[in-house]
Amino acid sequence: MDAEVTCRIEVSPKRVWQALTDGRELGRWCCESATVTKDGCVWRSARPFGRDVGGAVILWRDGEAFSFVWEMGHAQTTVAIEAVSTIEEGMPPGNFTQVTIRHCDVPEDWVQGTPYVQSDLTVLWNVWLRQLRFWLERAETLPVFQFDPAHPSDMLVRAILIDREPNGVWPYIVDETLRHSWFPEPMGPELGRVEGVSATYEWIQDAPGDVTFALEAVAGGRTLVFVRHRAWPAHLSFDYQIGWHDYLCALAERAARPVIRQSVWIAAPPDCVWPFLTSQEGMRQWYSEEAEFEPHVGGRVVASDYGVQLVGYVTEMERERKLAFTFAEEDTVGKQPPFLITLELWPENGGTRVFLTQAGFDALSPESQQRIFDGYRRGWSDAQELPRLAAAVMRSANLSNG
Repeated sequence: MDAEVTCRIEVSPKRVWQALTDGRELGRWCCESATVTKDGCVWRSARPFGRDVGGAVILWRDGEAFSFVWEMGHAQTTVAIEAVSTIEEGMPPGNFTQVTIRHCDVPEDWVQGTPYVQSDLTVLWNVWLRQLRFWLERAETLPVFQFDPAHPSDMLVRAILIDREPNGVWPYIVDETLRHSWFPEPMGPELGRVEGVSATYEWIQDAPGDVTFALEAVAGGRTLVFVRHRAWPAHLSFDYQIGWHDYLCALAERAARPVIRQSVWIAAPPDCVWPFLTSQEGMRQWYSEEAEFEPHVGGRVVASDYGVQLVGYVTEMERERKLAFTFAEEDTVGKQPPFLITLELWPENGGTRVFLTQAGFDALSPESQQRIFDGYRRGWSDAQELPRLAAAVMRSANLSNG
């Protein structure tokens, strides 16, 4: 049996390839640790499979595709991963990536002694791709799938933490069109509701029961979403557990606040990276050639992006740890809320991981929010600021970011 899944990721193919082949990156979103070379690929305790995945590499097209052997039982299966550039119209054009996974020659008897069936293999790879996309587009990780074979049949409970206030998540639960964007299965009639807190629906598939979605506010403007499936079909235990995990991950993708997040690992300590974030000379090497920067809270920040001048002010500086500043396009200063750029430095694997966040889109009008968000996302993907930051730091330190 075979499985094939695909998805579009709104970052450049170069960035996708790095996440697929760099052991440090894979250890953040895919598995406990990993080794990927032209000779072999091993993901240790790979999520969501819950086991080691990989084997000998049989095809390698640098920056585009690779295939490897994965022994399943007594059979050799092949996993092919391809990342293809897809240019989309916009301002600027989006240099995004179409990622396809093909898993071939899986033996029918592979399911013996495991909770999996053929359809589950497709769902597992879909969850894997969703993890990859969430990491690349938001520099965050989704929860690890954990299968509980002894889960009682009277109530299945799954939960996920979403980066948005409950009032922003609630419409994705009760509005049928929005709910269908992450949960495409038919749902029965609504049985009960506590506005903004919980909603219960009749379950009309496989076996009679009901499903309750409950929202709980969490510090930091986030929401813990629970799904409670009562009288679920226990003989389909794995199907329902992985299914609800995947649907909640899809809800997190859809309902999370519009925030652009990127990250890069740099083979240098934070004290080597910090000057490139907090000096005019450093900022001009990766952020904007026309940058002006006053290195103190309240200091003025000026940059140029695609011919548009950006103006803002430093709001936070924590040495070798965090820098935040506002900015707005010069012709809109005072007309719309400014965006907030935050740069955070975290020691990692003997170097530094830099997280960049652009927030403030949720303050825009509904009519303009998606258009402006898409434009900036294309801009970050096209300009590759963080790789330029890494290159600048490495040039200064006369090192290689390998």
